Amino acid sequence: MTEWIRAYLLGITAAALLAAAADSLLPAGPVRKIGKLIGGLILLLAVVRPLLTIRPEHLSRNLTAYRAQSGAYGTALQQANDRLLKTIIEEKTGAYIEEKADALGIECRAIVGCKTGEGEYPYPYEAEIIGNLTQEEWRILSALIERDLAIPQSRSRLHTEDSKR
Repeated sequence: MTEWIRAYLLGITAAALLAAAADSLLPAGPVRKIGKLIGGLILLLAVVRPLLTIRPEHLSRNLTAYRAQSGAYGTALQQANDRLLKTIIEEKTGAYIEEKADALGIECRAIVGCKTGEGEYPYPYEAEIIGNLTQEEWRILSALIERDLAIPQSRSRLHTEDSKR
């Protein structure tokens, strides 16, 4: 396809150069006017000729291939967007948990995992809290996670700093 476009553009360029060269070499007067007319017709023929030789079956095949290729790009782009959205939700939700814990005086790190729902949108599914929390701090934080993020305590895990090293 790109070879065809290259040849097409080279043909137009050659016709334009030929017309310009002929125009500069012809003497002024009616001969030059006829030369300009012929040069313009040659240039027009160079532009239109490839369009006249297009076969409908070739055009259809190329358009079908283009649609298939663009569909594949669209699918790849959608998958990349879905992964990016999932990552953003995980990071923002983890930061939210860490901010809430900090406001409660609890020092920890949060890692959130997402799952894709029926509507194809990811939602926070599980949380892993890393820190040296007391039982009371864990109870408060896990209740907050369940209340604010709808992540039940059964899908929230606590790990001490020592066990994650």
